Amino acid sequence: LLEDKKPTFIVPYPPNQVQNGTFAQGMNGWTEVFETSAFQVVNGQLQSNLGGDSATGMIRSTLFRLDGAGVISMKLGAAAGERFDKDTFVSIRHYPSHREIYRFANDRHEGVEMKIYYLDLSDYLGDHLYFEIIDNHTGSYDTIFVDDIITYYAQRPVFTYSVLAKDLLQWRDGS
Repeated sequence: LLEDKKPTFIVPYPPNQVQNGTFAQGMNGWTEVFETSAFQVVNGQLQSNLGGDSATGMIRSTLFRLDGAGVISMKLGAAAGERFDKDTFVSIRHYPSHREIYRFANDRHEGVEMKIYYLDLSDYLGDHLYFEIIDNHTGSYDTIFVDDIITYYAQRPVFTYSVLAKDLLQWRDGS
């Protein structure tokens, strides 16, 4: 299982868009937290299938400042099941406290088909945040696919409740 390793960022004024959220530049701007990793970029998508079923890993984004509408979005594929809140998920953390403020997973699983998720983080406008993408499952094939991370919308995008990411921190606490 993965352990918690807190990052240090040396960016005094982070931009409002996470670096390389489309993975068009491979994993540039993303840091693999452990020596062995499951992550690779294939056809412009981050995938946690390097090394097969037992591969695990965590990859961390650059720091970004939440501005604009306070809404972010990303596409997820695969990685679902009853364990998704602990095995394959995306965590959003606050800097400098490193407190996890949001955790979600692909609860609309349909194989490798990418599904868009929106998160309303407007309570954190002006704060510095970062992503951790985790594949912590060593058994059956449970891969996470990530693409098109957008951390800045000038105006609130139009979306329905059905594409809103479920905050697993609230779900787990029963709130």
